[in-house]
Amino acid sequence: MKKLIYIVGGLFAALLLVVVIITVVFDPNDYKDEISTAVKDATGRELIIGGDIGWNLFPSFGLGLADVSFSNPQGFPEPTMASLKSLDVSVAMLPLLGGTLKVSHIAIDDVKLNLITLADGTDNLSDLKSGSSTAKSTEPEAQSSGQKGLSGVELGAISITNIAVNVDNRQLGSKQLAELKHFKLNQFVPGARSDASLALLVKSDDTEIDVAIEAAITIASSFDVIELHELALDALIAGPSIPNGQLKKHVSGKGNINLAGPTVDLQDIQIEVGSLTGSGWFKFRQQAVPDIQVALAFDTLNVDEFTPVSNGESPEQAKKTPSDPDAEPDLSALKSLNFDGDLSFNKVLVAGLTVTNVKLHANLKDGVLDANPIHLDLYGGSADARAVLNAQQAVGSYRSEFALKSVQALPLLTDLADLKMVSGNANFDMNIRGTGLSTNKLKSASAGNGKFLFADGALEGVNIAQMIRSAKALLKGEKAPEEEKKTDFSSLSGSFTLAKGVATNPDLKLASPLLRVDGEGSMNVMANTLDYTATTEIVATSKGQGGADAEDLKGLKVPLKVSGPLDDLKYGIDFEEAMKGEYKEKLEKEKDKGLKKLSDKLGDFLGGKD
Repeated sequence: MKKLIYIVGGLFAALLLVVVIITVVFDPNDYKDEISTAVKDATGRELIIGGDIGWNLFPSFGLGLADVSFSNPQGFPEPTMASLKSLDVSVAMLPLLGGTLKVSHIAIDDVKLNLITLADGTDNLSDLKSGSSTAKSTEPEAQSSGQKGLSGVELGAISITNIAVNVDNRQLGSKQLAELKHFKLNQFVPGARSDASLALLVKSDDTEIDVAIEAAITIASSFDVIELHELALDALIAGPSIPNGQLKKHVSGKGNINLAGPTVDLQDIQIEVGSLTGSGWFKFRQQAVPDIQVALAFDTLNVDEFTPVSNGESPEQAKKTPSDPDAEPDLSALKSLNFDGDLSFNKVLVAGLTVTNVKLHANLKDGVLDANPIHLDLYGGSADARAVLNAQQAVGSYRSEFALKSVQALPLLTDLADLKMVSGNANFDMNIRGTGLSTNKLKSASAGNGKFLFADGALEGVNIAQMIRSAKALLKGEKAPEEEKKTDFSSLSGSFTLAKGVATNPDLKLASPLLRVDGEGSMNVMANTLDYTATTEIVATSKGQGGADAEDLKGLKVPLKVSGPLDDLKYGIDFEEAMKGEYKEKLEKEKDKGLKKLSDKLGDFLGGKD
């Protein structure tokens, strides 16, 4: 045993002696000019080593470098392309005897890199790329047989601070800055836990992204698996285009990265983005078409919180540069990966609309996105849907199924589009399909059909019974009392077809204790207008809706016209047509009493024919 100790001690002493001799006899500073000249000959640029190249002897053997700069080519605004303030590397000597390279310390500080593209497209890397030799080395290739490499590599503490990369593209008129504030690693030893931290700042135009990462990892001895014990990422995005000026993000989790696949498997993911919080898991597999699987559950999503602001652009300015309504979106990205995932939200707030219990399963494979099922609860009822988007062709096609059940119509329409058209318990079914996803194609080329039923509600903005009572009062030379502009009904139903931008409804039916309405009409989707004709019949003598008795109007059928934009509908009675029946005879009897002129007033009052 003593002999072995003596042998090892002797070898170490001899190695130490060699190191001392090298550091005393060999001074790397003597070769700085030769190094600079070699770089000048190879690249045509200046390499300046302003500081000393120094040896480190204790506790490890190493080398230090300071104040190094590398120039830009002629014609660039910045004289320096890259600079380095200091670099220190230390290698433990004793592990080398066992074939292990142990870099005990690496420290790099204050590196600046300027990447510039001139207006003509020339950049300060072009000459380095073209000057690199592509010829094969004339040196004899090392033979793998008979040569023994290192049995292992270990890295000790790594400290990298103040690394700045400036990207100045004068051809595009853009500037970006990426600044690595620090990267620290306590050790990099296969099979052992390593703790790391990173702080990074990215500036692009008027937006800043500040990122901080804390991680604890273990890399397998075979270097093919990375175990993430802990991973935490915090980011702050700030800028005038960000809602409220800034947005905070936090993501944490753990999992495994298999470099042989490669695959990524993350578990216990926790996400905080602004006020949005969620959790779940994520899997990724690299293959011919990358595959992603994910399941994430969130609490409350306020979409307005993540909607970019307009950068101060007025509506008038926005109209000057409108998007092309015939432009088809680029769906090529849908063919670049496969995806299968589940997303859920307890609540979603968007443009004044509130929905709850949102659940979505989406599958993307070979360019076909199938969202099925889609479910959400809203305004006392629920909505279920399926949507399929096919991006296999140059112009995408789609089909969808949509159903509303027991939804309160008035608050839904009010919050969604500020429309107060109809109230009641709404049930709605629709199937739609089409080819082309431009704004105009979606409106004009969609085709489908559906049906609707509103129960126990009212038409808002019009009181059909009151309009007829007003006709009766005017015939008597009286003034009808004012009533609420609302037509109550027990049911409002119909079916429709959609083609060429027009939804056609041939069988509109409204039923109430006082009257019946049968009609037909259409909605122009492109213009957002309605055009309906209907026949209204008084079927009961009840006062109904707070009005006077209508006994002498019972059985009267009155043509009704509804037309105009959705947010400003006009209602009118075709009084001339109504007078062709029994009520016309009543009017004739009153002719001698001077009421003939009153019929003309009725036509004007009720919006009848000219």
